[in-house]
Amino acid sequence: MTRKPFLTGPHGPGDGPGPRAAPVVTRWGYLDHTADVAFWAEAPDLPALFHAATEAVLGLLLERPPRLVQGHPDRPSPVPRGEPGIRPPSTAPGGGEPRPAGPDGRLQPLEARLTAPDLEGLLVGWINELLYWVQDRRLVPVALALDPVPGDDGWALAARGWGTPLDVEAMGWQGEIKAATYHQLEIARLADGDRGGDGRHAGATPGGGWRARVVLDV
Repeated sequence: MTRKPFLTGPHGPGDGPGPRAAPVVTRWGYLDHTADVAFWAEAPDLPALFHAATEAVLGLLLERPPRLVQGHPDRPSPVPRGEPGIRPPSTAPGGGEPRPAGPDGRLQPLEARLTAPDLEGLLVGWINELLYWVQDRRLVPVALALDPVPGDDGWALAARGWGTPLDVEAMGWQGEIKAATYHQLEIARLADGDRGGDGRHAGATPGGGWRARVVLDV
């Protein structure tokens, strides 16, 4: 399985009408690991952290994954393929029916609700759900709204989005991932001035944020 270099990029709503929000910048990259594959991700908040982790996993599964929009537009526009690790601007909701994004011109809705006793378990559960979507259902997300929230008995995640059919040749299938693991799993808050996952200043999350480290069983 090919490991891609660290990349970074801004993401924010807005090519549509209305005021633009400030871009949300996330970072992720891959780590050397003796047996399996590991990645780290950083973001200013938990929804963006889960989104960055999603991009990192898709970048391992696919050499040319579709660009992933953060959010759940009711009527997503066509989503071009992009470079893994770089977030494009999200697509604002518009009029009309969902338009083609996949090679066969179909988008399909995706939805999941997950619970876990802690935040780490919720991230593991989400990554394994993502692997099920891509590897079993053969659907690659192109737009996702991820909302991890604390509850009385732990954490919950509502995931809603759109998926395009997996095209192993056009997207560059790189190999199966068995599961996310609890080995060396970490989710931590970042303080301003902390070092990032690549050893540099965590400039992507000024004033703090979140960092995750995940090992995947391949």
